[in-house]
Amino acid sequence: MKQLNKKWLLSASLALLAGMASAQSVDLSKSQLGFTFSQEAVPVEGSFKKFAATVSFDPAKPAAGNADIAIDLLSVYGGSPDATTELAKPVWFDSAKSPKARFVASGFNAIAGGKFQAPGKLTLKGKTLPVVVTFTAKPAGKALLLDGTAVVNRLQFLVGDGVWKDTDTVADAVNVKFHLLVNP
Repeated sequence: MKQLNKKWLLSASLALLAGMASAQSVDLSKSQLGFTFSQEAVPVEGSFKKFAATVSFDPAKPAAGNADIAIDLLSVYGGSPDATTELAKPVWFDSAKSPKARFVASGFNAIAGGKFQAPGKLTLKGKTLPVVVTFTAKPAGKALLLDGTAVVNRLQFLVGDGVWKDTDTVADAVNVKFHLLVNP
């Protein structure tokens, strides 16, 4: 019995160490998640004040990379108090019914010019669809800075439904941008 306990303890310890070695925390106090949309051909900047992120990434081994980002839709800032109030409504994010969005990706790819892609899935308002994120990775001391963008077509997720489907008023494409400080 003692032999079995020692083997189990050793296996559990090795698994814990392996998990710790690959886990990377995102410093949320030094990270940002924002977006830009076009309303009547005028760019409008917005952001999410609260999100949680787990990222594992080594630029030398991009295929082993993964990310899980949970976005608190109740924390949205839409560029003005009126826009912020509007974005919470059912025709937009429907934050009361669907308070979270989530992006999950794994198996990143290196592309030209020191950039990487993270093909993943975005879940928003109960719909899950593929989204590809493009980003750069730069050392910041022992940490890593990930800066990137993705284009999300809001109408695919029924964001801006009803009278807001008119893309002459609000463009379909929303540019999501992020700045993540990932600690080892």
